[in-house]
Amino acid sequence: MTGEAKVTNAEIQTVPELVINYHVTEACNYGCNYCYARWKKGNHKELHCDLKKADLLFSSLKDFFSPGNDKNPLSNYLSWKNIRINFAGGEPFLIGRRFHELIDLAERYGFKMSIITNGSLITDEFIETSGSKISMLGLSIDSVNDGVLTQIGRCNKRNETLDLQNLSRQVELLRDGNPDVKIKVNTVVNALNAHENMGAMIDLISPDKWKALQVLPVLCDDLAVSDALFNQYVDRHQHYDGILVQEDNTAMTDSYIMINPEGRFYQNTGSIGDANQHYSYSNPILAVGAGVAFNEINFNAKRFAERY
Repeated sequence: MTGEAKVTNAEIQTVPELVINYHVTEACNYGCNYCYARWKKGNHKELHCDLKKADLLFSSLKDFFSPGNDKNPLSNYLSWKNIRINFAGGEPFLIGRRFHELIDLAERYGFKMSIITNGSLITDEFIETSGSKISMLGLSIDSVNDGVLTQIGRCNKRNETLDLQNLSRQVELLRDGNPDVKIKVNTVVNALNAHENMGAMIDLISPDKWKALQVLPVLCDDLAVSDALFNQYVDRHQHYDGILVQEDNTAMTDSYIMINPEGRFYQNTGSIGDANQHYSYSNPILAVGAGVAFNEINFNAKRFAERY
């Protein structure tokens, strides 16, 4: 935890749910130049490879983060009623059938669930079998220009980019089967797309929320944008202010609860360098428990609450 002073009950902020971002795999069919999902590799395989270990992970998270657990230091800062596991990657759909199994497992523990995906591997079969279990689908869409997407690396090895028309159809199918699902679009604003207008894409997908994130100089600063250029991007899309929210570099620092594929909490350090340098890690959750591991990383509860 950060070194914030302990707050009183009157100061505790209420959030609708506590979100835990579980990056199930580092593997991805795209190769974005500013990808944040590059972790220091230890001696452990990705936890999803062993469903028993995934079960133990969910069990530990459930015990520690359950509302009302006064042994969790977050209870001094936040109040929440539900826990949401946000499956991310890499690209979570790459793990195939195991992704269905993880969703079923998380459902048995009573977690709400959401997904962050690049949208290229969603299938109608997944929507039909697991779509009703998802409270939110987050889509990472950075451009409507194929050339820009290729420059970013948001394409597969054959330089194929996202088919927005097919994605729009799948979003409609998901909404038909799950009318309560929320659709979110995440856009990383960087030097290659900062002058773009994304209105056509937003009108097509019609998300409930659109988050514009200022690219973090995590692995390199080649695609970084100034605060002024980022603000210009946001201003250009102000007619979507009913759904558009922005996150600059400060808002993203220490404000997410994140778990890497090996089952460690981690945070961005803000430094530029290789994967050994730009993240700080806890011990494995399965080795020390969620409580001990969580207290080994920084987390700013106030910034978390401000995002909700």
